[in-house]
Amino acid sequence: MPEFNKEIQKLKLALTSDCVLRCRHCFIDKSLGLTMRFSDAARAVDLFLSSPGRRKRLELYGGEPFLRYELLKEIVAYARRANGRARKKLFITVATSSVPLDEEKLAWLRENGVGLAISFSGGREAHDHDRVFPGGAGSHAVVSKKSALAAGALKGKNLVALYCVNPGHAATVPEDFGKVLKAGFSVVDIECVHGHGWTEESFAAFRAGFEKVLRRIERGIRSGNFVFLETFLDMLVCSGSREKFSCPLYRDLELYPDGSYSLYPFGFVDYRRYIGRIRIGAARSGLRKRFRDCSFPSKACGRCVADYYVIGGLADGHAPYSYRTRRIEAFFKDVLEKASSDERYFAYVKAVHGMVEASYGG
Repeated sequence: MPEFNKEIQKLKLALTSDCVLRCRHCFIDKSLGLTMRFSDAARAVDLFLSSPGRRKRLELYGGEPFLRYELLKEIVAYARRANGRARKKLFITVATSSVPLDEEKLAWLRENGVGLAISFSGGREAHDHDRVFPGGAGSHAVVSKKSALAAGALKGKNLVALYCVNPGHAATVPEDFGKVLKAGFSVVDIECVHGHGWTEESFAAFRAGFEKVLRRIERGIRSGNFVFLETFLDMLVCSGSREKFSCPLYRDLELYPDGSYSLYPFGFVDYRRYIGRIRIGAARSGLRKRFRDCSFPSKACGRCVADYYVIGGLADGHAPYSYRTRRIEAFFKDVLEKASSDERYFAYVKAVHGMVEASYGG
């Protein structure tokens, strides 16, 4: 395969618009009935693996990717074969509601070294506020059982909780985070939902709660009870490429179920309304010239993000998300500095590094 000129570190494939839940913070129109063609997925994987860079992260999600289980398995098998030629350090992970999980699927994940991320908000009230079944019933009871099943089957290996904070429950972040850990997760990805009314009050509550989360993590470092934010792992993977984060192709490239490339998260946009504005190419025709031929860094980079990210919906939630990212970066930098003189912090950093190496195949 010919090499693509810009590094793509992460590629997300949204396999389908179908889902077993009707999460209130998700904008995917479940009536679209979209399913990704395998040929489109294969083309996207080829582009991804042909780009520079050694460590590659392929994320499969939806909708609910396990509703297209055979397609999911086919894509994973293809990515492994293609990487046999590309010879990258490839980590594949699947993001799910957990509702369709069973022993067979968990065994397949374990046997194929595929990571699993479960959408789980810890406390019943916070979780059921957003993550509901089509009839409106909350999914907390089901997801709690499936999370326990996954934790037992995978033994914590490559298992992550996707904890999306709704502004209506920003004040309970420390408690909900604790319940996520109690459910058997040791790695958590804390995100902030978009388009659902973040106010100055809810943002302040999130800041206060997030600081408590970081203090809990630091207490765990000192006591040897390690808890990880997935962003820590990402920072180690990308530590040599921090300047590339301003290039949206580096971490934000997605393939939608219809075969369109975009840099917007599939779940956060009104697809019918905005797809024409946010499409940057297609699997069958490739990326549009603007993104295919540009180089990094260049004079065009300064306006790229501002010119592209122009639709509504993502602005609400940007402030807490940006705060979260800045604080995680500062916190982890402090941990790295302390590791040079404190064996407890050194052990923690070593554990983070070990998780990265295990995920990306050493």
